[in-house]
Amino acid sequence: FMFHVDKALYGPNVPVTVRFSPILHQWLREKAAKENISFNQMVLLCCKYVMDEEQANEEAEESGDSHK
Repeated sequence: FMFHVDKALYGPNVPVTVRFSPILHQWLREKAAKENISFNQMVLLCCKYVMDEEQANEEAEESGDSHK
């Protein structure tokens, strides 16, 4: 699937050191290259995706709907 580049994620300024397993690191690198974005942007998009999914699930629970 294709990631939508969210302009709200531009300009990250909090430096963090994160350790990845070799398999996850390779997958993220390959996806970033395929989408023609930086590795950092790919990591941010993955985090944003999970955050959005969590929010949608919480909203669905509150309304009594099932998100999944």
